[in-house]
Amino acid sequence: MSGFPAAVAAAASAVADVLDGHRPRGGGAYPIGAVLPVLVEQHDVLRAAVDAVPDPLPEPLAAELAGLMSYLQLLRVRYHRLSTIEPQDSVFATRAITATHVEARRVRDRAKRM
Repeated sequence: MSGFPAAVAAAASAVADVLDGHRPRGGGAYPIGAVLPVLVEQHDVLRAAVDAVPDPLPEPLAAELAGLMSYLQLLRVRYHRLSTIEPQDSVFATRAITATHVEARRVRDRAKRM
């Protein structure tokens, strides 16, 4: 399982990095089209990493990773093919993006410690 934590840490880092550069700001449209390709790609990477592990995943990483993957799936489906999220639709998006960002950093840090 030694490659698993490294793969998880790299994917979570990529998510955290792209969201670091695109933090939700009040009052303007959010450029979801700039971040969604990275989120989708890393979601796929994480799915492949999980599928490649023949053993149960270690806790608490498994629970945190499940949360991150859930947020990535939500953003992937909810904002599919959108380039921006308009201010009137931003309350839910801001919450989801912020939660994804927090969880990505948590998963990255936990996986790096393994």
